[in-house]
Amino acid sequence: MDKKAFIENAVGRLRNINRRRLIKKANEHRFSMLEQQGIELKKLTDKQKKEVDAVYKKYGVPYKYITHQLVYSVTGEFDPYIVPEDFFRVCIDPVLCEYDLKHFLSDKNYFNLFMPDTAFPKTIVRNIRGNFYNEEFRLISKNDAKKKIQEYDSVVVKPSYDSGSGKSVELIDSEKVDNIFDRKKDYVVQQVLKQHSSFAKLNESSVNVVRIVTLFINNKVRVVTSAMRVGGVGDFTDNVEHKDGSGMTVIGIEDGKLKKLGYHSNGSRVTETPGGVKFEGYEVVNYDKMVQTAVREHEKFPQIGVIGWDITLDSDGN
Repeated sequence: MDKKAFIENAVGRLRNINRRRLIKKANEHRFSMLEQQGIELKKLTDKQKKEVDAVYKKYGVPYKYITHQLVYSVTGEFDPYIVPEDFFRVCIDPVLCEYDLKHFLSDKNYFNLFMPDTAFPKTIVRNIRGNFYNEEFRLISKNDAKKKIQEYDSVVVKPSYDSGSGKSVELIDSEKVDNIFDRKKDYVVQQVLKQHSSFAKLNESSVNVVRIVTLFINNKVRVVTSAMRVGGVGDFTDNVEHKDGSGMTVIGIEDGKLKKLGYHSNGSRVTETPGGVKFEGYEVVNYDKMVQTAVREHEKFPQIGVIGWDITLDSDGN
């Protein structure tokens, strides 16, 4: 093994160790929330474990039954074909995705360049490695950036990297523009998006999204799954998880309509919004168009085998 291969192998092993550590920590958190809700963690029978083994053991890679237990405990339904999270994170994702490129392509400052045919919230100011840019990627001064932001009553500020679970995504009054500059570097300032009325009906305070997961393999992009993600009452982003596991609600989508049950992160089930809007049969407006967008854009990036797309509609249905 040459030096380069040795280093790449070592880095890969370290990444896998870290992934397993994060998975273990996340599962401990999930178990704790289920316990708080009084949801019994169902144990798999020997027969069920054999069904899982029949699907995954042939790949010769270690995995655990925890993902199956969690889904079984929350939904009451057992499915041996559910992919164990450790199996996906350690075995599938690293093979399908080029991680260094994935990190670059996930930079929100460049989405408009990568996907010019897709609509995004209007960018007011970009900050890349501490440098300020306008929407057209022209360098501007900090003072000019401040003036541009102050043309709006309020703006949305997002880290250009790593904003999962709504982390550090804020709605800020433009008068408090100096609070934005405290971030130092790597963020994007956008115009506040007015979402479609059918999305706002589910929860008005948050911008609610459809999460579509696509898989690029064997020269074809396929939709693996999709769900509606709705924020909690009063939350600005759709994916905020409260300390007790409430807040965000995830509802599956089938044939462009919501399924009957929605789930909080703590495993609790709901059939309607706090405002009384029932999920079952609720139409996801322009769902087919969203799927087409996700598939079309994924076709540009064969280096990233699995992508989760968060898509919403503006007030005009775009």
